[in-house]
Amino acid sequence: MRTSRGFTLIELLAVISIIGLLSATIMTVLGGERAKSRDARRIADLAQIQRALELYYTENRVYPNFNGVNTPTTANCTTGGTSNDWCGLETALLNFIPKLPRDPAGFQATYAYYYDADTGNGFQSYGLMARMEHRNNFARVASDGGFYTGSSGTTGLYYEIGDQPSYCMRRYAGNWFGAQTTVCNGGN
Repeated sequence: MRTSRGFTLIELLAVISIIGLLSATIMTVLGGERAKSRDARRIADLAQIQRALELYYTENRVYPNFNGVNTPTTANCTTGGTSNDWCGLETALLNFIPKLPRDPAGFQATYAYYYDADTGNGFQSYGLMARMEHRNNFARVASDGGFYTGSSGTTGLYYEIGDQPSYCMRRYAGNWFGAQTTVCNGGN
């Protein structure tokens, strides 16, 4: 007659190791998919802001007069939206969009949305930009007229839209991000 016996310590360790390895693999895959999802949201958010800007332009014949503004790193606007900041841009666009989107990564400084109107042509053009998170966006970023940082172009991928020639460093000479840029592939 056979008696039932439990698992040996080695068998338990082998099962636990396999489960750990599978969990790590799944979490890595899911992390990449989450980054892709946040990037898709960033692109959709910029398109939504762009529509509000075009409606503003139709009514005012200029784009909002804000230079180099970006989403805040805290939930509250420190200036009440009256100065040259993202909250001020939100106030200017209130008739066209109830609230400007914030980056899906939350309130932080690494990933943000940027807006800049061109003072050189009387605010007749603008640029919008968001930093992408997933390396698969390299082709999209390299061909939009914008820039990326890092020697291989994978450190900071910035997706840009708008009728302004982007935040291309040939034009802005480091105003946005200092000397860390390498760039200007493609063109709008």
